Amino acid sequence: MMTQEHVDTPPEAQPGPAPPPRSRLRLALGGMALALFFFWLGARLGPLTIFDTGNGLSQGTWLPTPAPAEAYIGGAVAHPGLYPVGPNVRLAGLLRQAGGPPRNADLAHINLAAPVHNGETITVPRRHGKDCPGT
Repeated sequence: MMTQEHVDTPPEAQPGPAPPPRSRLRLALGGMALALFFFWLGARLGPLTIFDTGNGLSQGTWLPTPAPAEAYIGGAVAHPGLYPVGPNVRLAGLLRQAGGPPRNADLAHINLAAPVHNGETITVPRRHGKDCPGT
């Protein structure tokens, strides 16, 4: 007598056809597409700095530290010379840094509220005549 085996598995649990295996060519093309994408992204973003060591190197070029901003003041001042200037320095502040004006300085002909810029030369005029003691 022949027996028939009966399997009690639902149809959805039965294995279907196996998916086709991925070939090496498909993997290689996917890898190349990914590499091209990152190459394109790097060209769009430019060089990126991963670590900032603070040594003056940035994106493969040497960037020297900029020189401090300075201005020269001379003429009727106590100590003529180069003095550092910031973004909001006025002529009155630069005159104070230089030791102030002597008694014979003619401050009526200069604008003490004028801003002072990097590389600027300022000459404070002197008064001449009878009304100027100590000339």
